[in-house]
Amino acid sequence: MHVRIADVFARQRGGEAFAAVHRILSEQNVRRLTIATLDANESSPVRFEYHADLAEPMPEPLDAQTLAVALGCQQPTLLPTIEPIRRASVTNGSSTVGRLAHALVAPLWCGGRHVGFILAQADVAFSHKAADDVTMVSTLVAQHLTLLRDDAYREVQARSLSLLLETARVLAREFDLDELFRRFHTLIGRVMDASIFFAALRTEDEEALEIHYNAEFGRINNERIRMPTNTVSGEVMRTGRPVIIRQPEDWDRVRSVTLGDALNPASALIVPMKLADRVLGVLSVQSNRARAYSENDCDIFVAISEQLAVAIENSKNLLESTQRAEDLNLLVEVANAVSSELDLHRVFSKIHSQVKRVIDAPLFFVALDSGEGDSVRLEYLVEGEKVFEPEKFSTTGTIVGMVMAAGKPIRVRNAAERDQLTNQPIGSGPTTVQSVVAVPMIVGGKVIGSISAQSYEPDMYTERHMQLLGAIAEQSGVAVQNARLYEHARVLADHDPLTELFHHRGIQERLTVELKRAQRTEGRLALLMIDIDNFKNFNDTYGHPTGDRVLTTVASALRRIARETDVVGRYGGDEFCAILPDTDDDAAWTFAGRLIAEVNRRPFEIEEGRTVPIDLSIGVAVFPDDAQRREDLIMAADASLYTKKRAASTPTPAPEAVNMLEGNIGPFAGLVAAIANSGQYARTHMVDCNRLAAAFARVAGLDETDRDTLLQSAALLDLGEITIPRSLFGKPGRLTDEEYELVKTHTAVGAHILRMMAGCEQVAESVASHHERFDGSGYPAKLIGKDIPLAARVLAIIDSYVALTNDRPHRRAVSPESALREIERQAGTAYDPALVKIFARALGSVKGPVALK
Repeated sequence: MHVRIADVFARQRGGEAFAAVHRILSEQNVRRLTIATLDANESSPVRFEYHADLAEPMPEPLDAQTLAVALGCQQPTLLPTIEPIRRASVTNGSSTVGRLAHALVAPLWCGGRHVGFILAQADVAFSHKAADDVTMVSTLVAQHLTLLRDDAYREVQARSLSLLLETARVLAREFDLDELFRRFHTLIGRVMDASIFFAALRTEDEEALEIHYNAEFGRINNERIRMPTNTVSGEVMRTGRPVIIRQPEDWDRVRSVTLGDALNPASALIVPMKLADRVLGVLSVQSNRARAYSENDCDIFVAISEQLAVAIENSKNLLESTQRAEDLNLLVEVANAVSSELDLHRVFSKIHSQVKRVIDAPLFFVALDSGEGDSVRLEYLVEGEKVFEPEKFSTTGTIVGMVMAAGKPIRVRNAAERDQLTNQPIGSGPTTVQSVVAVPMIVGGKVIGSISAQSYEPDMYTERHMQLLGAIAEQSGVAVQNARLYEHARVLADHDPLTELFHHRGIQERLTVELKRAQRTEGRLALLMIDIDNFKNFNDTYGHPTGDRVLTTVASALRRIARETDVVGRYGGDEFCAILPDTDDDAAWTFAGRLIAEVNRRPFEIEEGRTVPIDLSIGVAVFPDDAQRREDLIMAADASLYTKKRAASTPTPAPEAVNMLEGNIGPFAGLVAAIANSGQYARTHMVDCNRLAAAFARVAGLDETDRDTLLQSAALLDLGEITIPRSLFGKPGRLTDEEYELVKTHTAVGAHILRMMAGCEQVAESVASHHERFDGSGYPAKLIGKDIPLAARVLAIIDSYVALTNDRPHRRAVSPESALREIERQAGTAYDPALVKIFARALGSVKGPVALK
């Protein structure tokens, strides 16, 4: 038997050898065999190398009393015979749970050191031969375990050396931190359990650790996560000494934070990344298995972490060198931009395109002092891909205001810090700005503006970014000064000194340029000639200073409504002109309407409390429809201007006004003429409403009385508007509450005028109620449903339809189909649904601009 057992250990290793020996010993009635080793470095010192019962697939563990006796034995010993703890009937008829009746323990000695024990158990008493065999086996097992440990140690040493060499090769070639940690994670996973792994570096302020790489069971996360330093990782960072967590209960004596949703792992190894005596951060591997890491693993991990610390420092130095080179290159590019451009918008656009290469700046702006107190002009503002038009912006309580007031830069790390300084956002993005860096733009010791970069992520800007932006701002200040000097000289050369618009020669030159562009692109070009009506009276009656204010008022209105591509100028005396690229006849007349509305948006004050209107006559000519050459285009626009002046000065006689309408309108000829002569829109609106009313009466089969009431009311529904300032009806935008209340009085005014005429009560009631709404939300009396006169309910539909299908200064007309859909959508709320259906049929019988196509 001795020879057979020795042969087993010569041919097999570990568990296979122990199982084969167990089978041989079973010939001596050994049913259960346990082989255990001791490890002084482990908090749980017993390691079971083999534990099996030939009669049970899942043997019971050793009871505490037997284990204690086995650990204390210094020589082979037969344990006292005991009765089985309990018996259970199984297929072979004999199974004992707990310690068997007979047991023999033999210590494992190697080199004079107690390294473990072997325990044999049987259902029958051991013979002397069996005891000798077990004792002999203990000697062979001790030698075998020693050889296994030596082999394992040599294997670990070889793998560790290989790992160190491979790590050195990887770290020498890689400088990207994320990739560096990923590859390091892969390497360390070859020699120890690295299913959970993280790498954390000291933050810039050294107040915390920041995780740069975190992996859990194949899920990798490169998100930067801040960790407090009062954790076990913080302790490793402070002391520079590694920590081994061997089993779950060891976590109770350290402070930890859990990343993700996972619970604390069973064991962990946390080591510092040290460069000489300086700790750069910590590394950790963790396992769900207890006692996954030994002192040898710790030595390997520490050795590799020191190499990683060198690689991190090299990466940092390379990054700083790269950043310095990028910064210098950026400043060179900025210098080229500011020296080669005089247009500020293009200068700042080029600067931004360079800045965003090295700075996260989804929101970037350049603000220049407006010269009007606590405000700046946002000369260049970009958010994402959207570039905004320049606009004024109040600096009260803003970071920009603080920078310009103090002449010093400001850096904000997060939204909380930002909110302490300002609550006024810039831009329109939905995401909250977290990081801000803003620097002053100084020329000749005077702050003339500020440049700011802003990010939606926290902690995006460092001292380096602030210094870099400051250098850019210094160069930009020179560009602003040069551009302003150039612009001033250009304005003096090409512009009228009073209005600051292009003068006659400048207009001629720009018209030549724009005509050539239109010819090249086969596009359209509109020219507007604009004349101030009765301008001589302003000078003669109120003096030339007042006349100059009239001119500057019109010039300012032109500037406000003109696009960036439009050219506006003072052609001479009281004449202005506008060159509108890519504009056809309809769009040009829309521009004319907006100009008239803009001029009359605010009454022109002659003296305190006294105002007069400014009236304009406008002519339009379009290339190539009206003329091909510059001189011919100017002549065509002049001819159009004087045609309009003659038409506007010729009133529409009452009989002619009546002839434009259907129905018994004769008794109201004077009122109809007043409406027709109050303006082109009023005249068109009156005629269209009257025509649609006639069509409705035919389709609905109204009797003569109801038809007359409807057609007369349609002609007179806007009678009250002749008493309201025309500027309100030409306003290109929403009316204020006060203005709207004034406009609403036109129904009552018109009805009041009609009630003074005999027999006009029904017409007056219809005019008074044509803005009532079917659901009671209208005005002036908030009548509901059938309480509203029939003619007024019809007029509410007709009035809305005509308004929708005609251009207004604040919007373009919609198609007849769209207008009808909108009215049908509001049937039952704004309009009588039964009358809406009749109106839809009536539209089909009408021909002309108010009809459905």
